[in-house]
Amino acid sequence: MGCSALYAIPALVGVTACRLVAVGVTALTCLGTSRLLAIFLAADTQPSWIKRHATAFAWLFLFAQPCFTMNSFTVMTEMLLACCWVWAAYVLLTRGNGSTRRHDAGIIAAALLLGLGGLMRPEGWIAIAAFPVGLFLWLRITRPARPFPFRLLLLATFAAGLPSLCWYLLGVAGYHDPLWIIHKWPWSPKSQYGSRTEQFIEGALISMALWLWVPIALAIVSLARGFFKPSGTPRNLTPHALLLLVAPLIGFFCLHGFLGSFGLFGSMALPRYFICVAPMAAILGVLGMIQAESILGRVRPLVPVFRALAIIAPLFTLAALAYLGQLPCWPSQAICSLDVVINEVKQRVPANEYTTRLIIAHPYPIMQLGLPLGTPADIRSTDAWSIEHADAGTFLILEPQLWTNENRPSFDQLTAWGWQEDKDITQKADAAHPPILFPFTYTAKGQARLWLKIR
Repeated sequence: MGCSALYAIPALVGVTACRLVAVGVTALTCLGTSRLLAIFLAADTQPSWIKRHATAFAWLFLFAQPCFTMNSFTVMTEMLLACCWVWAAYVLLTRGNGSTRRHDAGIIAAALLLGLGGLMRPEGWIAIAAFPVGLFLWLRITRPARPFPFRLLLLATFAAGLPSLCWYLLGVAGYHDPLWIIHKWPWSPKSQYGSRTEQFIEGALISMALWLWVPIALAIVSLARGFFKPSGTPRNLTPHALLLLVAPLIGFFCLHGFLGSFGLFGSMALPRYFICVAPMAAILGVLGMIQAESILGRVRPLVPVFRALAIIAPLFTLAALAYLGQLPCWPSQAICSLDVVINEVKQRVPANEYTTRLIIAHPYPIMQLGLPLGTPADIRSTDAWSIEHADAGTFLILEPQLWTNENRPSFDQLTAWGWQEDKDITQKADAAHPPILFPFTYTAKGQARLWLKIR
């Protein structure tokens, strides 16, 4: 709901306007990340090369997370949740770390920011549910010698749930159904995608470009021991870091590991889910690098090698994304392949026959062909009976991986129903590729397919 509300107005202008807003959300997320990191490092007086360039490393370690970069210009929901969470943590640490009325107001403001996350993604509701426990620990950390403020705990908990409560009441008024949130819930407890343990493990590794997990793990271990030696997070902020950085990352990891492994609530165990905790991962990555620097600094010949690796690793990740055609400055491999199919359809099907002669199982062709969502061309893609009994001369546009992931009819089944893949278009779609920065070409096959009903 929150994502739709934010992008509704720029959507009236067009896709480019929506993407510009998305870039603004990404920049706001990066700013919150660098400011939160600066607070954790401010009280530390130990010299550190990484610390002197901490802001640059915070941004580098954000964009070194492949899905963060690939979604930095899209209207997906994960970035909005990350933005809400990182700024809630920042407000809590800067305005709610004390015992005055001003600090009480800061805690309420942080609770409201956290509550907005519930309008972005379901994980936001999990955070709201866990908020009373987290706030209880926070108040124990920041006000150990004072009577426990139960009234503040209750008020802040209400503030965290207020945005979702308002959304629920609007739904009751609109649907005339107090149980609308259950009746309209799109996912059944048992996911249609089944158990995806292996995909979750692969996705978790991909989400941090594999190498970033190393400094993150080092930071977590060091924080768990209570301090960095000789530089890093000051001792007095260690509990805050554990609560604001480590707990969300580990909690998020365990949540999606559980949902993905047991196949619950539509979880696909996708790498992009980790965008929600990308700010925490980036900050922990920088803190881990500071810890590694302090350890390797004892062996002077290793210092320049370490500094070079600290810069090369994220830049190598960005270069790899450029090679794969995944950076936002040009179309992705899938888009280029789908454009081949779309152009072929435009030549072979009159525009006034799109809704009757097309079955489209991907949102991009629907947009490019000027069709709104909810037309027969769109709806029939999820109905096996309609696919089987489509008239001869009907075209089916699909992206194989998405088609398979959503458990649509197998390609053998399509053939048995009288469908035939257009092999010439398949070759052209597989050969299409985005412009790249290197003198060689990377081409990913199987990004788009065109099938024709022949009987």
